[in-house]
Amino acid sequence: KSQYDGKLEEYKRQLEDQHKHDVMVLKEREYKLSDQVQRLQDSLVELEGSSAEREDSIRKESRFLEHKCQQLETKLAEAANSYAEQSQPYIEEIDHLREECARESQRADGVAAEFRGRVKERENQIRVLEGKLLASETIAMSTEEVMIKLKETVADTNRQLEQQHQRVIDALKKAASAEGEAKDLREREQSLLQELD
Repeated sequence: KSQYDGKLEEYKRQLEDQHKHDVMVLKEREYKLSDQVQRLQDSLVELEGSSAEREDSIRKESRFLEHKCQQLETKLAEAANSYAEQSQPYIEEIDHLREECARESQRADGVAAEFRGRVKERENQIRVLEGKLLASETIAMSTEEVMIKLKETVADTNRQLEQQHQRVIDALKKAASAEGEAKDLREREQSLLQELD
């Protein structure tokens, strides 16, 4: 019987030693996980801080670009109106000169030489006026291209902001997962301690 009691005591000691070892391993894992959670939380705080600064910077840049777009849209509308107003006298003058050329052609029988000189002069004037019209059209087109480019820049800035938000969300999910694992380890440790008691 004493031999049986001795084996029983030895088995109990082994079981207690194994429990103690398991508890130490669990505590070590819990410490490592807690440290990992703390590092993740610190990293998350830093990421949120830099993300907030970056987000604020991007929002300011976006507002600035939107303001520039609005200014350019206003200028484009003004340029279009100005172009229409400026081009109308040229068009009227061109039409007037062409009508005058047509009338001169009808009277060209008696004054052919003089007529050719006057027609040539009128044609030169028409070319100058058409050149002015072309220049006005080029300015209007250039302004519209700048506005399109700025709108594309605003769209790219908004995409960067969405990507930054997604990175913050991913970091939060990772931290939550690590905290859940640490909680499971603490519960297992409590269960082992209760068994030892």
